[in-house]
Order: sequence, then structure tokens, then C-alpha cells
Amino acid sequence: CPCGEHESRLCFSKTASRVFIEKLGYLTGFEHKYDWGVDQDILQGNDGIKAAAISAYFDDEGRFHANSLEVVKSRDMGFLRKKILEKVIANPRKYPQFAPKIILDLKEMLESLGIEVSSPFFYRGDLLLTIDNENKVHLMAGWRLRISGEKNIRFFDEKVGFKHKKRDKKIKHYLKNIKVHKAQRNRSWLLALEKCNNLKEEGKVINFPNLLAISERSKTQVRRWIVDLRKRGLLKPKPYNRVRKRNKKGHFITINSKEYKLIKN
Repeated sequence: CPCGEHESRLCFSKTASRVFIEKLGYLTGFEHKYDWGVDQDILQGNDGIKAAAISAYFDDEGRFHANSLEVVKSRDMGFLRKKILEKVIANPRKYPQFAPKIILDLKEMLESLGIEVSSPFFYRGDLLLTIDNENKVHLMAGWRLRISGEKNIRFFDEKVGFKHKKRDKKIKHYLKNIKVHKAQRNRSWLLALEKCNNLKEEGKVINFPNLLAISERSKTQVRRWIVDLRKRGLLKPKPYNRVRKRNKKGHFITINSKEYKLIKN
């Protein structure tokens, strides 16, 4: 309305909308065959504008899972020929150009802010067959963009951040506690060395089962101990000791027992 007192909207039916889009070239995320991205004014804007756009999209579509940030956007892969489609499904990381434009634009903006992100990809489980209102079948792929690593997640929190309270709380909790976990891991080799010395004093061989029994820790933790001590040059693997034992059925089996030698520092 020219007077500005009344708000007016222009609405179209589904058929009219399709013609309007096809003729004028407007992009929409509603139709499978259209691929929309970030507006050029935002892509060419300053860091503040880019950060606000990224934050808005991550608030809506992003998630913090398994110590990494991730967004997923589906795209109909029906425009690809069969041979190309087979290659893309086999190794999607090699064909990022077929990812949704919004994912590629987000990657470009994040990297311009100094945040490293993965190449767009999807898992086999992200492929889905859907049927639209016209009974046409579409092969949809859920393309992922992932931010991982403490440095990149910290950059994201400082330069972009979440407005979504629950997600913001998760990422801040992760960044606050990651140093504690690292410190525990860095000190744990001293406890591992102590347990190895205990085994040596008791006249027992230093191997995984004995360390597991004396440590009262998880299998994963004991494996980390062995890796840490080997990296520090405190443990050296001995040649494999082959032992013949009977299994539960009474058959003889050969077991390669992996033992280690403690090196004095």
C-alpha cells in the first residue's frame, strides 16, 4: 500500500509459483530441482555480516555432535547421469561440486573467517528415496559440512557463536573441559610407568592382559598407556612369543603373546 499503513503480500498458487520461478529465475528451497545459496551481498560483505548469516543458519540447521559442529542439507541427485552418480556415491568427498550451493557458500564464508572445515560429504545412510506430490521418485543425499578440532571450534565460538542457548551451552562446556581431559591424558603415562614397574617387581611379564588386571582401568585406557609409553621410548616390544593352548572345545590353538620390555629412562 502506498500510504504505508497497510501491509500487503503477493501470493501464488503452486502452479503459478513454478512459472514465476522458471521465468524470472528466482531460487527456492521448496522444489527439489532448484538449488539455492547465500545472497551475493552477504558473500561479499564484511566479517560481521558473514558471521551473522552463518550463526543464523547453524542455529536453525546445525548441531554439535561427537565433538564436532555439523550442518546437513539435502539435495536431489537425480540430475546426475548413472555413471557419475555411482562415482559420487562411492566417494562423495571427491565431488564437492555436486553438494548443495548453500553448503558450498557456507564453506567459503567459514574459511574466509579463518575456520577450517571439511570437504562436503555424505554417508550411505544419508541417501533417501522420496516420492513427491506428482508421484515422482527422487534420490536425496544429505550433504554434510563438518567443523572439527579444538582450534576451529574455538574460532567458531569466538567469531560466530550460537544464539541457540542449548547448542551454545554444549559448545562452551566442550571448550571448558577439553583442557581437563588433555591434562589427565598427559599425566596418565606416569601412572602407566608405575604399573609397569609394579609388574616388573612382581616378576610378571609386561603385556596387555597383565596391565589391564593391575590397573583396574578400561581396555581403551590401557591401550593408550602402551601407545604413550612407546612414543616416549619407555616401552619396547619384544619378539612375539607363540603359545599353544586349548580352546573351549578342547582344540589346540596358537596365540601370539605380545610382550614389552621396560626401558630405563
